[in-house]
Amino acid sequence: MDIADMRFNRREKESFLKELASGRLSHAYIVEGAEGVGKFTFASFAANAILCGGEPKPCGKCPDCVKFAAGSHPDLFVFAPEKDASQLTVNVVREIKKSIYLMPNEGAKKVYIIRDGQKMNVQAQNALLKFFEEPPESAVLFVLTDKREALLPTVISRGQIITLYPASNADVKAWLRQTFPRKTDEEIDSAVRMCEGIPGKALSLMEKRFSQIRADAEEYARAVFGRDGFKLLSFFKSKRYDRQKAKDFLLMLFSLFSDVLRAKERTQNYTFLDTEQAAAYARQTTERKITFLAERTLAAFEEIDGNNLRRHDFSEGDNLIVVLVKRKFRIEWYFALQADVRTGLQTQFFHDSDMEIDDIHPLCEGRFFFACVKEFYNTFEGIGSLTHSGDNDH
Repeated sequence: MDIADMRFNRREKESFLKELASGRLSHAYIVEGAEGVGKFTFASFAANAILCGGEPKPCGKCPDCVKFAAGSHPDLFVFAPEKDASQLTVNVVREIKKSIYLMPNEGAKKVYIIRDGQKMNVQAQNALLKFFEEPPESAVLFVLTDKREALLPTVISRGQIITLYPASNADVKAWLRQTFPRKTDEEIDSAVRMCEGIPGKALSLMEKRFSQIRADAEEYARAVFGRDGFKLLSFFKSKRYDRQKAKDFLLMLFSLFSDVLRAKERTQNYTFLDTEQAAAYARQTTERKITFLAERTLAAFEEIDGNNLRRHDFSEGDNLIVVLVKRKFRIEWYFALQADVRTGLQTQFFHDSDMEIDDIHPLCEGRFFFACVKEFYNTFEGIGSLTHSGDNDH
């Protein structure tokens, strides 16, 4: 996203420019907002304005702006978790300490941006407090966070809060049309409906990989509402999702379930399904069941997004069944046992389950699927599988 584009978060950007012009900059800003709302874009815009040597700020033409655009300005420092890392540790603060008390290289200020501030552990936040309490006049810090509540109250109280909000559908649509001139109106309209005013989410929805994730969500829904445990078993055993794909899948699934709930309530503001699909699924379930599924899907997303997964629970390439065996949950027996009954196969799950064949048939009847889903979502994975290449909390 072009940081000079005033289409998103215009009010917050204009307010910051007024503050900069008045000479009353804070030493620390906490920029909060949903993932993809534009926190890093805003912080980059603000940093560019602070470092700009021209007028109006940011001018985009002065030597400082040219260096900023090239990513080579010596007074800009950006810190973020390593890929797939679950935490920002005190080492990040130690890196900041190496330069924050030194004079700027070229201008009057140095700017530090900490991305994913919600991932800072307690030690890192406590160490950061020193800069908040005894700030050098030549430095400005931006801490970006999806969740303000993940920060210590002492950190929050010593920084100036800037809250970013979703954009209008009209602005997101105009931006997508400009960014993706070859995409169809149907593709753009679908992304606008699903993104909830979050530009970053809209951008992700336009990427090719989302067409497959959407297809997965639709496949999953057919198994859910068709109460077809065998198809569900096949789905879980075939999917390989990394953390980000898992989150994307769960958000799409939540949108789908929410549309079915809207259809039950006879509202028409759908984001994922068309009217006919939503109505068809609504006829196949109850409001209580679809509410439960939506809530558990969101809970699964929050568990994954909250870094509550542990690396030692998983191995790269594990499908869901193997994952659940490792976690010592019994749900894998239900899925595998149903497959045994339908196909006549005798799997290791059958032999290891201490269950008799007479105990199995009732699992395949009536509310079997929803019992499985309840147990399954209580494990919080909620997806086909999770592969890992990150730190200990993954």
